[in-house]
Amino acid sequence: MKQYRVFHHPSGKAEAVKQGWSWPASLFSVFWAPFKGLWVLGVGGLLALVGLGYLVASFADANTAASVMNLVLTAAGILFGVKGNAWREARLIKRGYRLVGTVVAEDAKGATANANANIVAKKT
Repeated sequence: MKQYRVFHHPSGKAEAVKQGWSWPASLFSVFWAPFKGLWVLGVGGLLALVGLGYLVASFADANTAASVMNLVLTAAGILFGVKGNAWREARLIKRGYRLVGTVVAEDAKGATANANANIVAKKT
């Protein structure tokens, strides 16, 4: 069971964001971001990595450049893993979603269903 923060939009849509480390964000970093609607982060991060790669390659031999870029990509993976879910939450809030609570569930679908059931129970 995992802990999720559930957000609701006035249109009725619900999104659940897992708390803690994000493995998909860590493993796919700049390629994960656009799939979660974080286009600026994904495209900007990719351009920054490519630019840094060219810069490092122009000032160092191939082995050193590869080592430096491996370190940079590892650091990017750690950063995305730690901050990925927080970035998703900030995007949801910016789009008009509001936090309705934190639930424990097996997956995001179960978290939103659990939160929806609680909201309906409170309204009646």
